[in-house]
Amino acid sequence: MKLLILVGTMTGTAEMVADELAGALDGAEIVAMDGGDPAVLEGAEACILCTSTYGDGEVPDGARPFYDTLRASALDLSGLRYGVIALGDSSYETFCEGGKLFDKALAVRGARRIGEVLCCDASSGDMPEEKAREWLEGWRDALAAEAGATA
Repeated sequence: MKLLILVGTMTGTAEMVADELAGALDGAEIVAMDGGDPAVLEGAEACILCTSTYGDGEVPDGARPFYDTLRASALDLSGLRYGVIALGDSSYETFCEGGKLFDKALAVRGARRIGEVLCCDASSGDMPEEKAREWLEGWRDALAAEAGATA
């Protein structure tokens, strides 16, 4: 199964989380959204999108062109299953909004989210890579169950 880990980051935390996930997933490929093209999703069967929230509830600056192109595209992503790991700070009203924006954009293109969006809170003191590892176990099981149900 071709699995991508898409990363959008400002300070490197989302990249750290993606590296942790890649270490737990055989054959997963990390793709930086900074300068990337959403067409990379066309050949993937599954992806995990890991992104921070920046400014006033926006996607990271480097991921903005990827996000805008995804929203404006006519890509058919109906064969794609995905998960979202959103990083943010609950002291802001726009907590994890960057990940939620990507979630909506993928769903509009026909992709199907597996599991719930994981919102990692910088104010909690929890390490986001640990939260992501815990989330990954359930997500991987749900993805396998989904694949078995559609086979």
